[in-house]
Amino acid sequence: MTELTWAYSRDRLRPGLSYPVGQTQIMRGLRDAGVETNVSLSCPGRDAWQDSRSGPLVVASWYPNMGGNVFLKRGTPPRTRTWLTVYAVPSNLKASMAVILMDRLLPEACTWIKYAGERPDSAWAGSNHRWSAWLRGEKLTIEQD
Repeated sequence: MTELTWAYSRDRLRPGLSYPVGQTQIMRGLRDAGVETNVSLSCPGRDAWQDSRSGPLVVASWYPNMGGNVFLKRGTPPRTRTWLTVYAVPSNLKASMAVILMDRLLPEACTWIKYAGERPDSAWAGSNHRWSAWLRGEKLTIEQD
């Protein structure tokens, strides 16, 4: 079986926050979509979730072709970099956000990453882009740039 991630990281959680899904669930979503990407479970900034109704849920990021640089070993062949970042949520929202992530947001983010990789020579691919899902005042919002 092909490994579906290039890199995996998991931030330490602050009190009161939990990851709504874990590495196994994320990997299953990547496998189902046929996507390879870097994966990060991230603790959001301290200003997120202050009212426990607003904060980031998931971000899919696209970075243009990169070869060797300060982050990559010299001689690394150029390839695009994508990231899937799933954010910690208030512990009392863990179960409800897990359902939303697994049923809708992770499949949508994986599809976005997959289609982003299918146009590597386009003008769009020459700059950074993001797909993000947030809970804002109990309303789910999705943004792209």
